[in-house]
Amino acid sequence: KDGTLVNSTKGKFIGFPWEQEPIPGAIEALDRFMQDGWIACVCSNQDGIAAGHKSLESTFEEMLYCQELFPKIKEFYFCPDFQGLVCWRLWGTEDDERIKYDKDPVDYVISTAVAGQFRKPNPGMINLAIHIYIPEQVIYVGDMESDKEAAENAGVDFLWAEKWRNP
Repeated sequence: KDGTLVNSTKGKFIGFPWEQEPIPGAIEALDRFMQDGWIACVCSNQDGIAAGHKSLESTFEEMLYCQELFPKIKEFYFCPDFQGLVCWRLWGTEDDERIKYDKDPVDYVISTAVAGQFRKPNPGMINLAIHIYIPEQVIYVGDMESDKEAAENAGVDFLWAEKWRNP
C-alpha cells in the first residue's frame, strides 16, 4: 500500500486516514489489471502501530480510506506487530467485516499454516490471501526489497511498483 499505491502527505507514517494520496499512475495501473480480470488485495506491514506512531483503530480507518481511493481493491491484510504474529483482514466498514488471525484464530487451519509468518518478508499475508481467493496466478506488486522477498518466499511472481505504474 504505502509506496506502491499511496504516499503519505505528512511524513513517513500516515497519522490520519486523509494523510494519504494516490501515487501518480497507481489508479490507472489498478484499472488496467482489473480489466484483465485480476483481483486486487493489499498486504501491508503496519509497523507504525507497534512503534506507537498510530493506533489499530486509526489503521482500520486508514485502510478504509485507501479503499475509498481505490474502490476496486477487494480486501486489505495488514500486520501490526514486529514479530509477525497477527494479521488483520479487512473488507468493509462494519466490525463483522474484519477478522484477526493470530494464536486464537477464527480459521485455525489457515492461521496455523502461517502463524508467526505474517510480517514481510515472510509470506504469511500473501499466503492467506491466496488461500482465501485460490487464484490461478498471483503477482505481488511492491516498492521495497522486503516485498520482493515476501513474493519469493510465497512462491509468486513479483513486479516493482514503478514498473507496474509506468509500463
